[in-house]
Amino acid sequence: MSHRLTLSHRTQSGGDDWQALTYPALLERTDCKPGGRRVAILCGGKPTGMHWRTFRRLNAEHDGFAAVSWAATAQ
Repeated sequence: MSHRLTLSHRTQSGGDDWQALTYPALLERTDCKPGGRRVAILCGGKPTGMHWRTFRRLNAEHDGFAAVSWAATAQ
């Protein structure tokens, strides 16, 4: 079963007026190998207003944490 979450933030560029942005995301519950359940946030793409450099940095940081987590799970 999926549940919906709405992410929101405000952005401002070059002294322009603040712009409110919202993004829908799904929360997906999945079984874990060691037992129990985990929740994944499913949202696609780069958020509007976020710099690509920031998006790539955060994506790489996430991938690093995920790799460490998967390695620990495999032991």
